Amino acid sequence: MRRVLKILSVAMCILLIILICPAAAETDVMRQYKVEGVTDVALTQDAELLLIAAKDAIYAYNIDGTLKWDCDVDSAIKDLSASRDGSKIITYSGSDIYIIDKNGRKIGTPIGTGNEIGGIGMSSDGKYIAAGSGGNIMLFESNGRRVWMSESGRRIADASVSNNGVVTAGAQDHVMMMDYNGSLVTDQSTTGNVNSVATAASSDFAAAGTDRGHLYMFDRNGTLLWSKNLRSPISSVSISTNGAYILVGLENYKIYCLNKGSGTEWEYDAPGIVKSVAISPNGDYAALASLDGTVELINAATRRESEKGSISVNCTPAGANVYMNDVLKEGTTPLILTSVKKGSHSIKCTLGGYENATENVTVEAGSMSTVELVMIQSASENAGSSTGAPSETATPVERRTVPKGKTPGFEGVVALSCIVLVGFHLLRRSGHL
Repeated sequence: MRRVLKILSVAMCILLIILICPAAAETDVMRQYKVEGVTDVALTQDAELLLIAAKDAIYAYNIDGTLKWDCDVDSAIKDLSASRDGSKIITYSGSDIYIIDKNGRKIGTPIGTGNEIGGIGMSSDGKYIAAGSGGNIMLFESNGRRVWMSESGRRIADASVSNNGVVTAGAQDHVMMMDYNGSLVTDQSTTGNVNSVATAASSDFAAAGTDRGHLYMFDRNGTLLWSKNLRSPISSVSISTNGAYILVGLENYKIYCLNKGSGTEWEYDAPGIVKSVAISPNGDYAALASLDGTVELINAATRRESEKGSISVNCTPAGANVYMNDVLKEGTTPLILTSVKKGSHSIKCTLGGYENATENVTVEAGSMSTVELVMIQSASENAGSSTGAPSETATPVERRTVPKGKTPGFEGVVALSCIVLVGFHLLRRSGHL
């Protein structure tokens, strides 16, 4: 009976959201729900499943917004994680980790960690589970076998794991990375306490966000690639399979999607303080949960395109090659460059016989910028044309033959007499002397 009442309650909330929230009809906001007590969200590949943790249950929604299943965990849950295909989903309550299959059924008995859990993560392939329990960092296989446990000496707030068993953990004001054998890869201090960590499935990248608004990006060796101050406490981070996109949720109602070079791909104003974010493995979908109970599914691919513009490149003479930020583009002028990220870009045109022409241009989202370049003929071309460059029809220069006996060894050699510019010249003999 309790299960039926839950489903009916959720269905009524969905209907109310559709009726009273026109924002859900926007092109990039695909679905919007109101879920009381929401604590976390997760996405599978192509958003086939949107997973929502709320109070003591997990709800799984299809991409069309229909409820596929719900699963009771008997006590309050705070976190969840899922494999790429949704075949395995994990959550925790207290010191126990629960594994759930794609149909919402619990698998086996809970995995005990011995201490209050701070955070968990599942590898994209569903093979490994990472957990922070008290001051311990742990790696499990999905069948429940513990691979290793390492004492950090600090409270663990979150943990994540890659497909090859590299674990990233937030330990107070430190980020720790451990390899499959439990050996320490790096232990780096951060500005503020780490609230959330995420590891790319490939293990090439890991991200961490702190309560003082600092976001950190590391490579597989634990080397800090960059850090960025987002100026608001970071509540949640999520990363795509190859680390191309990092989704960040902040307490100032903001969501940022950054690329692995730290550039902003897009941003979004959430309906409330962001509690949790998730990005699909391919980076094309995003989900958020706000403190007010709002859960939204966003088409991140559409959002990315909406943040881009285009550049129309015209050049005199036409037919020039075009470089944008020193990268050769396909085609010649006149040329239109599409899907260009907003911001400043360098445009260069090149054409044989002409000096390169360059101009910087600023691109605005959803608009087209224009570049008009006039190329100047190169000095060598001008010199060649002004001095009568040699051709098949050029007028022969004066010539004479050295008489016999005048210059020994040079009899019969033709001597040419003309005014010649400094440089390399080609002489061609025609006929007989």
